[in-house]
Amino acid sequence: MADLLTRPMSVHFYHRFLKGLTHEKLLHAVEQTISREKIKSIQILDKTSVVTVKDENSKTTLLTESIVIDFQTVRFTSVEKNITNVTIKDAPVEMSDEFINTQMIRFGDVMNGSLKRGKIKGTDIENGTRYIAIVNCISTLPLTTNFGRFPVRLFGDNNRTPCFRCGQTDHPSYRCQNRREPIRKCHRCVSLDHMIRDCTATDERKCHFCNEPGHLQRDCTKKQRLDMYGEYADEIDDTNTSACDSAVQQLQQPNESDVNKPTCARENNETPPETQNDGQEASSEDPITHVNTVILGASNANRMEINDDNILNASINGASYCEIDRLIDKAKNMTNETIEKVVVNLGTNDIMSTKNDTDQVTIKIIEALKKVENSFPASSIGLCSIIKRKAKGTRPQAFNDAAVKINSLIKKLCDSRDNLTFVDCYDIMTRDTNPIGAYYDKHDTSGVHVNSTGARKLLGIMQDFMRTSSKVVSNGEDMQTPTNSRKRYLSDKYTPPEAKVNTKTQKI
Repeated sequence: MADLLTRPMSVHFYHRFLKGLTHEKLLHAVEQTISREKIKSIQILDKTSVVTVKDENSKTTLLTESIVIDFQTVRFTSVEKNITNVTIKDAPVEMSDEFINTQMIRFGDVMNGSLKRGKIKGTDIENGTRYIAIVNCISTLPLTTNFGRFPVRLFGDNNRTPCFRCGQTDHPSYRCQNRREPIRKCHRCVSLDHMIRDCTATDERKCHFCNEPGHLQRDCTKKQRLDMYGEYADEIDDTNTSACDSAVQQLQQPNESDVNKPTCARENNETPPETQNDGQEASSEDPITHVNTVILGASNANRMEINDDNILNASINGASYCEIDRLIDKAKNMTNETIEKVVVNLGTNDIMSTKNDTDQVTIKIIEALKKVENSFPASSIGLCSIIKRKAKGTRPQAFNDAAVKINSLIKKLCDSRDNLTFVDCYDIMTRDTNPIGAYYDKHDTSGVHVNSTGARKLLGIMQDFMRTSSKVVSNGEDMQTPTNSRKRYLSDKYTPPEAKVNTKTQKI
């Protein structure tokens, strides 16, 4: 086993979350990324699955591209990387594993399926302890941190946890030579140089939480905001406004790059590309010419069959807003030309990874949009809404409720920025507020993936954005440009009102 884990061309992943994994399934999934000739061996061990390849390029491909097994997204990590095992104490038993994985991302790359719950020896009763494996862990883990409003303690191997007595990482605190010397500090000014009986700040009250004078810890506003908003307390507005309003205020602040950013065609009173042919409107059958478009999406975007050389699909299976850098890098590696339009089709994985926490997804969208604007400063951005999850139960319903709130935020962001266009994928995938089953993959138990028909539907609404300068692209409604130049994509919602009136008249 030791020799296997030192092979330079091996990658692996934890398969605890996959039931009934076989060599044939794993081989079929890997073949979607690299050819069979590049695979040297596949091993399914007790806890991990190891794939050994024959060249460095194949290894790099497996490390950068995820694979899908039984509709589950799997990411490989190199066996050469140093793995840090972290023990988490004091987390509530009710706190989900997905939430803990999300919170631990700040300290390194969490290995898929590595989180385990501690149990009392000989029983199935949990003791509240969590164990998790991290790759590329930061040099020193904090002794304590907050998961939302809950304080927890962290203990890591590989000399990652400092001793709280002396600050060194080469020994645990219970082996510290200074363990018998009590930590003495002034309880008035929190100084370690003297005790309270020798404190000269007799009239000064100092908070033990923020170390600022003038108030006590029970009155500390920073602690109250931290308890309410968790680690995002500094990024979420502390007024009673919603997260949507806060996001709009952040994006409305001009950046330095906005000064040199070209204005859109509407501000310069230029003729849109669709009407530049001597004032005549472009035909609906005309191909998309002179437009270089990039699609930044996840697995649903990867299912779209694109036959237009002017559209670059830089989507990655399992991608999310927090991984926007990977998508941007992939797009820039695909072309060196100036990109005129960018379609961002993400959000599903963000809602599921944050357990429907709309505030966390809001922060991710804001940060991702800033990166897209900086990477493509001259581009018009189409921001897609999140489609519904087709499944029954309380969890899918909570997902759909969160999607509605986030879509409202996305619409508000697009209304506040001239370079953003709202691409309403949510509406075209539903009928009477219910997801249209014919557009979803019936073999997907999660209810988040579309089939070929649904993929064509999504591509159609994205192409509408590529052909028009409208601020809203949604089933032909609220369009600022004529709708005759747009293709109609398999939707009964495109039926003209006159046709409905004539139908009713004939029935009468």
